[in-house]
Amino acid sequence: MNDLPVLPNGTDSNLEQVVAREKYGMLRTRLVALQSAPEPDMGAIDEVIDALSKAQMAYKATHGLFGNNASDDPLHTAA
Repeated sequence: MNDLPVLPNGTDSNLEQVVAREKYGMLRTRLVALQSAPEPDMGAIDEVIDALSKAQMAYKATHGLFGNNASDDPLHTAA
């Protein structure tokens, strides 16, 4: 058995998408672990939340979507 991602994965049709989804999943697991600690490290939690936001945008970009919200998309922001 190996730890390589397997294609296809429901909505993922290429390796870049699978890798991006795996990275996001690992960060979510890390966030849950940090939040579950007897004394949560708020600095580390904030770092993982920021990384999750970036990982989500990177994953969505592999599907041709940009930004987490319409207000994040430069095409939809007011000048």
